Amino acid sequence: MLSAIERLTRQKIDMMKLPSTEAINSQRIARFQQRISDALSAGDNEFFSNLMEQYCNDHNVPALDVAAALAKMLHGTGRCC
Repeated sequence: MLSAIERLTRQKIDMMKLPSTEAINSQRIARFQQRISDALSAGDNEFFSNLMEQYCNDHNVPALDVAAALAKMLHGTGRCC
């Protein structure tokens, strides 16, 4: 199929090396972390901050566990991004 496309377009298509799974995952994690930083720097988190504080107090759950659960809900899997 590639040869047919090259013949029709009269252009050679060079092979490209695909990034590794590790490189892709690192990029996804960096993007996710940047989104967190952006949300924090945008401010106006008081409502959610109060909501999470109330949840943590009511359920005796550490804030880090709640943050992890929210991240999992956001991505729908046990893996990142």
